[in-house]
Amino acid sequence: MRRRALPLACLASLLALAVSASGAAPASAGATSCAWHPLLSGAPSRSLLALFAILRRPARAGDAPANLVAEFSRPINRQMGREVYVRYMRYARTVDGVAYYLVPVTFRCGVFARHGDGLSLESARGGGGGEDAAEIGSGGMWGSESGGTGADPGRTTFQGVLPDGVASVTLHYPAGKLGGFSHRSGPAITVTAPVVNNVVFVTVERAGEQAMRSVTTTWRAANGSIVKVIHSGL
Repeated sequence: MRRRALPLACLASLLALAVSASGAAPASAGATSCAWHPLLSGAPSRSLLALFAILRRPARAGDAPANLVAEFSRPINRQMGREVYVRYMRYARTVDGVAYYLVPVTFRCGVFARHGDGLSLESARGGGGGEDAAEIGSGGMWGSESGGTGADPGRTTFQGVLPDGVASVTLHYPAGKLGGFSHRSGPAITVTAPVVNNVVFVTVERAGEQAMRSVTTTWRAANGSIVKVIHSGL
């Protein structure tokens, strides 16, 4: 199953648990083999640029708002080792009055150090991600805005990042339990949502594990042809 995007708050919690378990404070940049630079002036990997035309277009006013850029210099990012290719931040779309941005990142140092560059979906409300080009090209990058586990019926809003060439996403759930805290069952549902600048938002009447696992995902091109069908969940 594909790795789901983790919001920054979740990453912070994981970091705190790791530190607590080890009984030691996170290593400082000076104590590691690489120095932390929250804002990088270079370019992300060629594979990431090849997958997203929006990253290759010239920067525009509003692509990198100062309040969002300032968030990338917070101490939690230093501990995680997250660095941002700030010149390649791009505004993607606005949903319910909230602007969302595609942000190329890398984790060269810190607790979550990994090889290669990835992409994050960010807003003033928070963000998460970090999947690389291969992961996004294989199954997209998915996270949930709201779990809906206390609702009856359960309801979850997913946010996804898809590669170029995907114009819409369809989620199909078989008849069965709604999931979350609901004990009810519901009919089969199929929901389709447009992809705008590689970003899709889709709300389904499923929650918890039922929302994430019991789903077939279909990617379609602008002409309606099927790009990919995925049966392994979100």
